[in-house]
Amino acid sequence: MSAIVWDDISDREYETGLDKGVLYPPADPAVPWNGLTSVVEKFDQERQPVYYDGRKINDLVILGDFEATMKAITFPDEFAELEGMAHSVPGMFLGNQKPTSFGLSYRTLIGDSTGNPVGYKLHILYNITAIPADRTYATQTDSPSLVEFEWELTGIPEEVPRFRPTAHIIVDSTEIDSELLGLLEDILYGTESTDPELPPMADLLIFLLSWFSVIVVDNGDGTWTAYSSQPDVIVPDSPDVGEFEITEVTGTYLDADTYQLDVS
Repeated sequence: MSAIVWDDISDREYETGLDKGVLYPPADPAVPWNGLTSVVEKFDQERQPVYYDGRKINDLVILGDFEATMKAITFPDEFAELEGMAHSVPGMFLGNQKPTSFGLSYRTLIGDSTGNPVGYKLHILYNITAIPADRTYATQTDSPSLVEFEWELTGIPEEVPRFRPTAHIIVDSTEIDSELLGLLEDILYGTESTDPELPPMADLLIFLLSWFSVIVVDNGDGTWTAYSSQPDVIVPDSPDVGEFEITEVTGTYLDADTYQLDVS
């Protein structure tokens, strides 16, 4: 047991900054969102007091769905149609059209007491509709200012096993397995050989919840040791002699002395 210690230097973390915005149109390739300045996430919750015989006995919290206010100094060309600007012919748009839902991802940075970044939270949004706010275009002056665009975002939640439906997934880089995070970002941001994409939420949840890694270490004495990030993957066969079995994994030989373990 130990006493509480306040203001430990290792606990001085804070969230700051916004970067790596990506727009995922429903029918077009994903594109970077340069110029994204802020996303104000709203906690759409209401408190309803409960009284019994004139005495307050409880507070019921009524949960809402994802809502946010997003601001940017510019936006991808692909976003114009999503917010309700129909592209009829090259160079001409028609306003007041029906908006289209889309996906979005962005990062919020985590800093420490030294001012250095220590990680980030990756926000993944599904089924988002953007309603543009009023825009003011003023005459040019000696001190011109940028027009900041603004939208009200709402999301249609999807089913999540064992949890309440949601349209918002958050991945914390300081807690998730670094290999899994790398694979996730390869999907969302693309690689030299693959295009960026936003998988269906059900597929992404299966990927995140069922993923695990197995590490096999050659001890150099004729024995080896296996580690897994998930339980029930390495099962003891005979505790008396230290033998065990690795389940749900297949091996692929890369060369005569190296092989790769894959989830079956």
